[in-house]
Amino acid sequence: MKLSLESIQNKEAWKGYHLPSYDPAVIAENTKQNPQWLHFGSGNIFRIFPAALCQQGLISVFALEIIVALYSVVLVLFARKV
Repeated sequence: MKLSLESIQNKEAWKGYHLPSYDPAVIAENTKQNPQWLHFGSGNIFRIFPAALCQQGLISVFALEIIVALYSVVLVLFARKV
């Protein structure tokens, strides 16, 4: 059993399943003739990407500051021993 626009024309083969009560070809043609757009709104979905980049930047800068600070301490300690 394969689900396709052609196969759902045979209602007996799909007995027990809920099939579209409309003709998909008519709906497709109507959509081509009268397109409509439905916008669900991006909301917080697209705020994730800039927030993640900012977070990575903060982590990188913070890590870089730690590395520089530790390296400076190491240099001072080695300078005292020499």
